[in-house]
Amino acid sequence: MKANRHPRSIQASPALVNAAAGLLVLALLASPALAIDSAQSGNWSNTATWVGGTVPGSGDTVVINGGNTVTVDQSATIGDDVSNNAMVIYGTLTWGTPSGDHTLTTRGPVTVISGGSLLMGTVANPIPANRTATLVLNSTSTANPYGLTINNGGKLIAQGAAKDYTTKLLSDAAAGAAVITVQASSEIEGWNVGDVVTVAKYRRSNSPDIDRRTIAQISGSQITLDSALTYFHNAQARVSNLTRNVVIRGADSTNRGYIYNLNSTALANFDLDYVEIANMGQNLANLKQGVVFEGPSNGGTIDYCSIYDGYVGVFLYYSSSNSIRNTLIYGHQDASFGGLRLLGASTNTVTDNQIYGNSFNGIHLYVSEKNTLSRNEVYSNAANGMYIAGQRNILESNLVYSNQTGYFRAGIYVESHNNVFISNRVFYEWNAGIWTVGNFNLFNDVQTYEHGGGGV
Repeated sequence: MKANRHPRSIQASPALVNAAAGLLVLALLASPALAIDSAQSGNWSNTATWVGGTVPGSGDTVVINGGNTVTVDQSATIGDDVSNNAMVIYGTLTWGTPSGDHTLTTRGPVTVISGGSLLMGTVANPIPANRTATLVLNSTSTANPYGLTINNGGKLIAQGAAKDYTTKLLSDAAAGAAVITVQASSEIEGWNVGDVVTVAKYRRSNSPDIDRRTIAQISGSQITLDSALTYFHNAQARVSNLTRNVVIRGADSTNRGYIYNLNSTALANFDLDYVEIANMGQNLANLKQGVVFEGPSNGGTIDYCSIYDGYVGVFLYYSSSNSIRNTLIYGHQDASFGGLRLLGASTNTVTDNQIYGNSFNGIHLYVSEKNTLSRNEVYSNAANGMYIAGQRNILESNLVYSNQTGYFRAGIYVESHNNVFISNRVFYEWNAGIWTVGNFNLFNDVQTYEHGGGGV
């Protein structure tokens, strides 16, 4: 007898079929999306730019292949909140010279590979003042923030339109006032209705006393704010503008992202000018604490930027020969270190910055040497203005004032040896002006006055 070549069909129960279907749906939902690769150079909106002719959207992950330049010509959302990356850049992703305001929102991390470039404006062609270019790292969890990682040999160039970034009050501004007068209209060029500004303090008190408001009107040197001031502000208090037309930010003040810069090839590979960086960093041990430099040298430059509402503002982690200039570092939540953190960092230049309103130290320098900190204004921070625990650093012509220091804290707290302090002014501190427990530090032409706990 021949064997039956047609085995009996198996009748599954409806319950089994439904269970299997449910498992299949769950598996599909949990599986990362397939990446959409670039096929050639072209605009993001052009189907011919992409393999398969599909323009990437929400739920899709993206690969910009080497040799391809893709231009962001529309707003888009990509990523699936599951995959390791929402986008990997081997080639070039650029905003070009935008004809509109374009925002790229990523539901996952972005990685720039060696040889790849992310360009939000260039040095030769910044994003024009009447346009905005925005990258949103749309994190959904504080334990797993989405980051922008620049591998060594990759590039992040972000260049916004030039504008003045800080001025001072010409006269006192009373609590309840909605109009302030700054020193000169020539010091607020590029400021516009809708820009967000901070009005700081210039006196001794044990609270931050910083107002953040939106500009409702500008007339000469007078600025009308969208709502009345909460605090009294003395003449000479800083008024600073947080708004830029190139923006890299996290989802919000809770679900923050991070920038992780591993470049050590050339300073020009990581070059940020007139960029607004907001909502960056979490309290994690894996270097996702803010704008982090980890390359051993020549990590990059930050100029005329605003970095605010993060965990740590900028963290130089065993990174050397970087430059941070003319930048606002404000309102960071870290209660152990501060707005600008240097650990194992050397030969960095930190010049002409405003570092203020942070939840611990303004500048926290630890086991770091041969750095130059000059002409910075460090004020209204919750602990020390500057905490110095490294050797052979030069601190020159800094203004340190109005910090809310407590016991064993000061405007400048020195816990190390062989540093040089030249022409610094320390004043209006809640506790001491300068507190030193180190030896062989050189103080030359240092002025300290009007403190609650003594000058030195």
